[in-house]
Parts: sequence; structure tokens; C-alpha cells
Amino acid sequence: MDTKDKTAENIYNPWKQIAAELKPHLLALILAIIIGITVATISLIQPTLIGNIVNSASASLDWKLVSFFISGLAAVAILSAFEQYVLEKISETMVFRIRNDLAYRALGADLASVQSVQSGNLTSALGSDTSQLRGILSQGVVELIVQSLTLIGALVMMLYTDWVLFTVVVFAVVVLLLSGVILGSRTRPAAEDVQTNVALMSESFARVLSGIRTVKAFRAEPIFLATIHNSADAARRSGLKVAKLKAIVAGFTQSAIQILLFVVIGFGAIRVSAGLLTVGELTSFIMYVMLVFTPAAMLGGVVASISEGIGAYSRIAKFRTWTQENSGNDIISSEHYDSCAPAIQFKDVSLTYEKLQDVDNSMTQWALKDISLSIPQGSFVAFVGQSGAGKSSIFNILERFYLPTHGEAFVYGQNIERTLPDQIRANFAFVDQSAPVFAGTIHDNLSFVNSEASNNDLVQALISAELSINGKIPDLDYEVGEGGAGLSGGERQRLALARAFLSKAPIILLDEATSNLDSITEQAVHSSIFALRGERTVIAIAHRLSTVKSADMIYVLNQGKIVAQGTHTELMTNSPIYQKLVKSQQLTQ
Repeated sequence: MDTKDKTAENIYNPWKQIAAELKPHLLALILAIIIGITVATISLIQPTLIGNIVNSASASLDWKLVSFFISGLAAVAILSAFEQYVLEKISETMVFRIRNDLAYRALGADLASVQSVQSGNLTSALGSDTSQLRGILSQGVVELIVQSLTLIGALVMMLYTDWVLFTVVVFAVVVLLLSGVILGSRTRPAAEDVQTNVALMSESFARVLSGIRTVKAFRAEPIFLATIHNSADAARRSGLKVAKLKAIVAGFTQSAIQILLFVVIGFGAIRVSAGLLTVGELTSFIMYVMLVFTPAAMLGGVVASISEGIGAYSRIAKFRTWTQENSGNDIISSEHYDSCAPAIQFKDVSLTYEKLQDVDNSMTQWALKDISLSIPQGSFVAFVGQSGAGKSSIFNILERFYLPTHGEAFVYGQNIERTLPDQIRANFAFVDQSAPVFAGTIHDNLSFVNSEASNNDLVQALISAELSINGKIPDLDYEVGEGGAGLSGGERQRLALARAFLSKAPIILLDEATSNLDSITEQAVHSSIFALRGERTVIAIAHRLSTVKSADMIYVLNQGKIVAQGTHTELMTNSPIYQKLVKSQQLTQ
């Protein structure tokens, strides 16, 4: 069986994965089971003690039996509390590990996997789904074992006490168990529907919050509220279905217990009056009936809880099988760079974001096609072209977000495809055109780029990026708000640029990094960027050609291919496409 087959097996056979989750806690689980069995054994002895106490009460109360009974109650209370603590500790530790692993795998997965799902599904898996694992991973397993043994032990003691009453009880218990298991198992698909709909609701709500300004501007609140309402209503209906099944189990169990007790007491009274059973034995038998019905009723709930947990685990397991960026037999972890090699080199690089459709790839949509280039260290290079020409795809390969479909790409002489992503990305300071800003302070948004940077370094980066709020350099403790809501578009862009200036990376990637800046600020920022020429390699994607007129080399892309290259002056002479771009922007030649 190959790796993919094993992965698929693990997804659809969650018990195999659950066993693996339990393995590190095997000793603790065994301890909990031993404690549970000890508690069950003491509980099984108690009814007999009560029966003997009742039988002896007519003559003189046996205080020795009473002391044994009280000691047993105390032991059960203490051991049960300790067992519960052990199980809760196992649950919390296990859920903690699964959450960390899920977060690690999500952030370590390749970009295609992460972008294939909505963020709401991931956050739901990390939150509510993992919370549902507590029952299945510890309490559920232990309860199944302990309560099953308690059930068997109580039945044996009942048979020993009176076989006629035992026959009546067995029939009722079998009916109860079958009903509980059948109804409990039916909760799994309903529970999966609940989690799916909750994830859809979270996803819808997160989407609204991310674009709340646009939603309010177009007065679209009712439309999005309707979407959220529909998802919440679907979750409610699924939840009611689960609640209905649980209520049926609880109601049936309660009625069955009352009817059985009535039958046992009635038949038992007849047998006591006939001298076939003592009052103490009848008392013991009734207590054993309760010991039978308690685990029998609990087993139905345990099955329902486990069914819900399996559904949650199946969702989590799918995310945990994502391909990790650092996986692969041909990846090396060497940091031996060729100091004489170009900063960047592409050799016949082609890229498509889809699966190849046929042998000759005639139907394939190529984002890049047969790109070859060489960028010297310390140079300033720009990529220009219309939207969809393939400019961002070059950055996707450089950052190893996607690997070339064909050809080879090198950073300082190292093959990108055969080098760990972290080692490749250590060479780049990436300024994304969306200029993402994280909730928190300006300090929070800068310090993760360079953990060794001092506050003075951070302030200098802000100065280089020309970031000012209300006419002055902002305090590092300034709160930027969720998604940078407290900043303008240009301020967010300058904060992103400040990260690049703060980084020690030898190559700066600018993806439309000044598109939201006014012309005066743009020129000031360019002065800071150009000052790095020779010290760092700067690679820019630009629609505004004013930002790249002074570049050492400009590559013109069209439909994924390099159709021209040269300086601004050279391209104005020999590239009609570049001339058209310049003319469309009314750029001074």
C-alpha cells in the first residue's frame, strides 16, 4: 500500500488514528481503567453488604458490616474523583497536542492546500471539533470498558441471588442496550451536519467581518445576515435532531427503569412472601438492578458521544493529511550558497496552477511559459505587463509558494525545488500588494520580521518607509486595529515596506508596493529603496511604471512569456507593448 492509500485509510478509519492518539497515554489510561475496575468491584460488593445488614437488623445490627459499607462509600468517592482527574488530564493534554499539531500542519502545508478550504472550516476544526474529542479520546474509551465490566458483574451477582428475577431483568437490559446503541449510532451523521453547518456559519461571518466596510458601504447587511441566518438555522435543525435522538434515549431509559423496578419489586415481594427470597436478598437484587441500568443507560450516551467524536475527528484528520512544504525525498537542507552566482536564475521555467490535462499539454493554461533570466546580485530589476501576464507567478516561485511545473529556478545557485522553503525564504523580504496588517500594535507588526531588532531599528524602518500618522512617526505601541482598520491603505502599505527595510534578507520583493502612495511619498520611498542598490537586490512588480524607470533591467511579460527586456530607454525604442503601457499612463519619457 502506498502513502496515499494509507492516508485515505486513516481518514475513513478514524479508530486507527484514535489508537495512535491514545498510545502516548497508555499507562495513564491503564491506571484509570484499573481505578475504574476497583470502583466497580467495590460497588458490586456494596449491595451484598446492604442485604446482609438488612437480614441481620432483625436481631442486632452488624456494625462491622456497616463500617465496611461506609468505608466502601468513602473509597468509591475518593477513587472516582482521582479517576476523573486522570481522565480529564489525559483529555486536555491530548486535545492540546492535536490543536497544536493541526495549527502546525495548517501553517506548514503547501499554499495550494491551505487555499483549497475556507478559513472558517479550519477555525471550526481547531475550536469546536477538537473540543468534541474529549469524550471519545479518554472518557468514552474508559467508560466503555469499566461500565461494560460493571454491567457483566452486576448480572452475575443477580444470577447468583435469584435466577427467576434475573431472567426478567436480562430481557429488559437487552432491549435497552439495543435501543441505546441504535439510537446512539444515528447521532453521528446528525452531529457531522451540526459541525459542517457551524463551520459554514463561521466562514460566512468571517467573510463579512473581513469586508465590513464594503458591506456597510453598499448597505448589504441584510443579504449577509440572511446567509449567516441560513447556516445558523441549518445548524439549529441538525442540533435539534441530535437533541431529539438523545431525548428519546433518555426518555426510554427512564421509563424502562421505572417499569423494571415495578416488576422486580412486585415479583420479589411474591417470592419473599413464599419464602423463596429474603428481604435482604431482595434489597441486594434491587441495588444490582440499579447497577445494571446505570451502565446500560450510560453506554447509550457513550456510544452517542463517541459517534459525535468520530465525526469531528474525521474532519480534523483530513486537514492533518495535508502535504507539508518541508516533505519530499529530494529536499536538501544545505546552506552552501555560491557567492558568485546570480541572485536569481530561471532556466526554461514554466508554471501552471492546474493539473496537466493531456500528453502534449495543448489544453493547459500556463501562468508562465519557458522563462529564462538571470538577475545579478545588488541589482534593481522590474517586471511589468498587463494583469494576468504572469508577474506574480514569478514571485510565487521565488517564495516557493508553488514549484515550477517544468524547468529550474535558482537562488544564489541553489535549486529552489531541492531546498527547504525556510532556507529559500530567508533570502527574501516580501512586500505583498495586499499589504496585510495584523491586529495588535505597530511593534507587533514589525518585530516578527527581525527578533533581534531594537526599538530604534523599528523606528528607523518606519522613517525609511515614510510612515507617519497625523504628521508624525507613530508610537510603536499604536494599535492598528483588526486587519489594520486604524490605518489608511497607504499607511498599511508603508508599514509593509517598513518590514522589508527592517529585514536582513538580501533580496527585497516588491509586489505593487507603492500603488497606494501619493506621488510625493512614492518618490521618498523610492529614494530609500534605491539607496539599497548594490547592498541588496531589489525585484519589483509594477503597474505604475514611474516606480521602475530607473531599474537596471525591466522584463516585459505578456501571456506568461518574456516578450522584451532592457532599460526604460531601450524598451521605449524596441518594445511596442512597453510603449503602449507608458502611453496609457501618460508617463513622461
